[in-house]
Amino acid sequence: MLTTEDIQSLIVEFGTDAANLYQRMSREHAEAMPEVFLGGFIAPRLFERLTCPVHIERLYGEMAKQLGISATAELNREIGGQRADVAIYQGQVPSHIVEFKKFAERTESRLLAKTLKKQRNWPV
Repeated sequence: MLTTEDIQSLIVEFGTDAANLYQRMSREHAEAMPEVFLGGFIAPRLFERLTCPVHIERLYGEMAKQLGISATAELNREIGGQRADVAIYQGQVPSHIVEFKKFAERTESRLLAKTLKKQRNWPV
């Protein structure tokens, strides 16, 4: 059984590798790395290590349906076309959903608040 702690450790390991690679290939600081690069780098490595289905940019609405959550007008309004950066599956359902957020001194608090609201409103 996958634990959240196992996945967190792998994401830190692979995220560090992603930042180092991006810095070498772009010849810029790792802070310049776009969030989308993380998902594309980390997901295949999670798959290789965990040997379970891993998806990139997975629609929240699709995952809700797979979890047996009815698509209501309110749910569609809240999560609409939003996507999880990475979704890890056990069987035919998502077991872990990953959102990447890069934080820097210039990160706006309203963006953080919006992300936290989205995560808290996820109906499980």
